[in-house]
Amino acid sequence: MKTLQNDLETIDNRTKPIILGMDSNLHHKLWSPIGYNHEHPQSRKLHHICERKGFKLASPKYTPTHLGPTGRANTIDLIWANNPALKLISKCEFQL
Repeated sequence: MKTLQNDLETIDNRTKPIILGMDSNLHHKLWSPIGYNHEHPQSRKLHHICERKGFKLASPKYTPTHLGPTGRANTIDLIWANNPALKLISKCEFQL
């Protein structure tokens, strides 16, 4: 998480379109499927870091990206984008 935070501090995120794709392995109520109540403390930190640096979640909220060992769907793969990049994205979707 510290590496991401340091990297975001060094880039010009106001004018250049930037898209971050990650296999976060983190659960959060803002992106996990409805009814999936588990939330990692690190996911709150990730959300705070990205929002503070002007990134919004570009991947569709509540859309499963992973099937766990029990077959339960969850969302751990995320796409974040800054405002210049959001203007260029017409569609972002995942398929299991």
